[in-house]
This record gives sequence, C-alpha cells and structure tokens, in this order.
Amino acid sequence: MHTITKEQLDALLSHLKKLSISIYLPTQPGLPGLEQNPIRFKSLLGETKRELMELGLDEGRVHDYLDPLSGLVEKHGFWEHQESGLAVLYAGDEPTKVHLPYDVPELAIVNERYHLRPLLRLFEENGCFYVLSLSEATVRLFQGDCYGLSEVTLPDVPRSFDEFTRFDDPERQLQFHTGTAERSSSGQRAAVFHGQGGGIDKTQEKRRLAGYCSAVSTSVARRLGGQTAPLLIAATDPLLGLYRQANTYAGLREEPIHHHADALSPEKLHAHALEALEPVLDKNKRQAIEQYSRLVGTSQSSDDLERNILATHDGQVETLLIRQDCHRWGRFHPEERTIERHDTRRPGDEDLLDRAGVEAQAHGSAIFTLTDEEMPADTETAATFRFVT
Repeated sequence: MHTITKEQLDALLSHLKKLSISIYLPTQPGLPGLEQNPIRFKSLLGETKRELMELGLDEGRVHDYLDPLSGLVEKHGFWEHQESGLAVLYAGDEPTKVHLPYDVPELAIVNERYHLRPLLRLFEENGCFYVLSLSEATVRLFQGDCYGLSEVTLPDVPRSFDEFTRFDDPERQLQFHTGTAERSSSGQRAAVFHGQGGGIDKTQEKRRLAGYCSAVSTSVARRLGGQTAPLLIAATDPLLGLYRQANTYAGLREEPIHHHADALSPEKLHAHALEALEPVLDKNKRQAIEQYSRLVGTSQSSDDLERNILATHDGQVETLLIRQDCHRWGRFHPEERTIERHDTRRPGDEDLLDRAGVEAQAHGSAIFTLTDEEMPADTETAATFRFVT
C-alpha cells in the first residue's frame, strides 16, 4: 500500500503474533533506486535471518518463512517506484508494504508486535503539510516541512485533464484535418477542429473539469488516509473552485497558493507554502513543549521512561514527546507491570520507545517526535498526564 489509514494503523497496533518482522529502510525513487534499494533490503533480510536463528529456528525453516520477503528482492518494478522510505511488516502471510514520504533509519526487528513508531509520524500534527499542484497539464502532490518538499505518489490519478477526458466521453473526440482551411502565409493549411455542434459546450466543459477535480480529490483522500495535516492547493480558477467543491480531505486549508501551478518549481512552491502556513506550522508541537515545561516538577508530568510506558498503557498520558532516532531495548510485561531494560539489543527485544508510542497512539494521546535540540528534557520521553493516580 502507498500509505495507511487510521483504521489500518489501528489494526497494526493490535497485532500480536510470534515472529512478527518489521523492516525499515531509506529508499530512492526512480532508476537510482533499482540498484541500491534491493541491496539494502537484502542486507536487512540477512539480519532478520540471524535473529530468527538466534531465537531457535533452524536454517531450513527460516528460509521457508522468509521466502515471501526474499521474493521482493528481484521485483525491479517494485523498487523503482519508491519514495523516501519503506516499511515492510510480515508475520507469515502477505507482507504489508508502506511507502513513506520521509527518510527512516535502517532497522530490522523480530518480535511478537510490529515496530510502528516510524509510521506514527504520518499521523502527527507537528509541521508536516501537503501541497497539491493542480493544472490541466499536470497533477502533483508534495509532502513538506520546514526544510523542503518531496513528491508523493498518487494512486490511480489522471496525470492531466487531457488524460482524464480520453476516458470520459467518446462523443467528445474531435476530428482533426487540414484539407478545408485556407492556407496561411507560410503556405501550410491551418488545423481545423470540429465536432458535434461545431464547438465544445461550456457547460459540458465545466462538467468535465469538475469530474477531473473529483477524480484527483478521490486519489488525494485515498493517499492521505486518516491524516489531518494541512493541504494547500496551488491552482487558479476554475480548477481551484471546482476542487474545493469536490474535496473530501479534512485538512484542506482555505488559503490557496494562487499561481499557475506549472510555472512554480518545487522550491518556489515550498516558499509560498511556508508563507501561507506560517501561523499554524509547528503550533501544536510548540504548545505541547510549552505545556510540558510549565508542568516540570509536578505530578502532572514525567521524564522517566518506565513510568511513561506504564502511564501510556493505562491511558493516562495526554501528550507524549519522543526523542527522534533513539532506541532503548528491553521488554515490557503488561501483566506483571514490569519493564526489563537492556544495555544492548537481545533477540526478541522490543524498542521501549516504540512501545510507549504505540500505547499512546492506541489511547488517543497526542504524540510528537522531536530532535535532540527540541526535547525539553535530557531524556528519551517526556509526558504530560490527563489525570494523576
């Protein structure tokens, strides 16, 4: 799948099965990815094989178990159509493949739960936004942040208005000939278009444009799933107004980038998007950090990982701040309410930060992934509580 909806994420959150494999890797789109992407994936499969054998599986069983994943290595078309990151989740049946519009560190984990923290970023409201560049000539969707834009693949979308109309109504097909027009000064005959009634009815043309916008809107809504990150449209009328009428995505912003989309480079699109979204970008994240800072030293906050894991499990956490690209290995035993922490990763370990994030997501807590500089405390997690027990 190109992305996941909130409902699909919820199903992954509740997954519990021995020998569940989670593989993450950064990827390159297009031809450069044909060589590097499968090499990285094959290397991570090797790590997975070693961990399965350390867990007691013999080599023959490991080979059979990993066969559906090994088959991905030779699928060249799959590796060519990538974005910035890839998640592959597998537990003995059909692998779940999620294309990510951001980089992720290489990681392979075997556990009874899937490692899902990299996917949670899709549902954070901390500065991520989208820009839809829409014209009759092109349709392009970008994901952005304060650093730049990266193009996102849209499933089953017409690449242009012309492509859409080719499959819309065969009666609209115009005939082209050069045999009846007067010659120009260059001596060549001018092209003459003719069809039913001698022209294209404006009402019919508007209907077709509305259908085009509806098809694009459907693809965008499918691609963004249950997210609520801001979506800006770069377009001009009439497409701008027609798209708004067709839109079903909850995060569509009122303020457009009112320019001819084809005339704007990704760099200029990014600059216009930052200007339009300046009042809202990072607002939720800043407020969460400020709230935690106000509550430091009180019973309504904690920077202790073990306490925060138990609090997320109990549904006590209102907001959870997690340090980016950081892992703490061990095991959480919810029945005994105990936590093992290991200095180095052992076979069957889980990332305790992932456990905190997954439990928080399952209980509807707000989650923000922060850099080292953004974290308000020198710790892996920081939490504020809905209630104190």
